[in-house]
Amino acid sequence: MFMMFLKIIVKSCLYCLMVILGFLLGRATTGSKPPDTPDRMFHAGPTIERFADLSELLVVKLDVSDIVTTSIEGRTGGVQIILLVKGDVSLGVDLAGAHLNDVDRINRVAVLKLPPPSPSRPRLDHTRTRIFLIEKEGLWQFWPGTKPYTLVTDRAMAEAQDLVKATGATAEADRRARSHAEAVLQLFFKSLDWKVRIDWSDRSPA
Repeated sequence: MFMMFLKIIVKSCLYCLMVILGFLLGRATTGSKPPDTPDRMFHAGPTIERFADLSELLVVKLDVSDIVTTSIEGRTGGVQIILLVKGDVSLGVDLAGAHLNDVDRINRVAVLKLPPPSPSRPRLDHTRTRIFLIEKEGLWQFWPGTKPYTLVTDRAMAEAQDLVKATGATAEADRRARSHAEAVLQLFFKSLDWKVRIDWSDRSPA
């Protein structure tokens, strides 16, 4: 009985020894990394291609709300219209014209030169634009038909479209577009752990 018990203990010890040796052998053969595995991740740094898809995020849309007064005058009278104008215009930065300069990959800093914002897609919102007042004056009040109303309305709508477009070219619109673009791009580069100074091509460097 004792001999049988001893044999069981010896077999158990041999089995444990084999497991330990197998584990150590596995560590010896697989513990080192394959020769093609890099020691650490290498970040190539910012490139124009990396943030080209941000173009749409750089677009700021400005709502336009104003009043246009238009009149057509004749010898014996005229017609006047007051239009409540609603619309919007977008301003964006074309990243195709952007350049990265003075790239320092050790200190992770660079200079990003951008073209100035440009307005696009001026849109007069016909569903929200309203005629506040339209009336004939002088002897035109007795002119039958709606032709004077149609003429003055068409002219007012054209002037309203020009007004919406002009809003995108104001200094305030330009300031808002630049501020928005800088905020988006700074946040993007911060996520890459880079510091980037933004210069505008139409302005002297800060």
